[in-house]
Amino acid sequence: MAYRLLSVRDRSRSELGAAMARKDVPDEVARVVLDEFAERGYLDDARLAEGVVAGVAHRPRSRSALQRELTARGVDTETAQQATAAMDREAEVGAARRLAAKRAPSLSRLDHAVAYRRLAAALARRGFPADIVHQVTCETVQGERDGDEGDWATFGH
Repeated sequence: MAYRLLSVRDRSRSELGAAMARKDVPDEVARVVLDEFAERGYLDDARLAEGVVAGVAHRPRSRSALQRELTARGVDTETAQQATAAMDREAEVGAARRLAAKRAPSLSRLDHAVAYRRLAAALARRGFPADIVHQVTCETVQGERDGDEGDWATFGH
């Protein structure tokens, strides 16, 4: 069972332990298996955390959202913080821009205020800080307006 679960995706020690508990694997057996898997390198919470952070290129999220995801998966707080430490403000802005670019086509025909609210909400749900949400939302919606020189850049100030 443990090999099968790890063949699908990396899991934290906590996730694999919980899966074994759900299948009524005795605690002593589970501990031995977990220790053996960790010793052989099959279980590595730091490697898992690095992989999740690297996945931002495909599924944009903020640093805080990544930390929450990792701790929810049973990775300790210190390991989660170390994995996300390399993600500076520019990397976080880049992730927000990638998400905004995916959403931009659906915003092009909407009123400025509606477009702003929808994109800002999408970015906020992914955990981006308010200043990044505002910056990227203004850039994206203004860019979608094809020369519309309205007061969009100052909207929300």
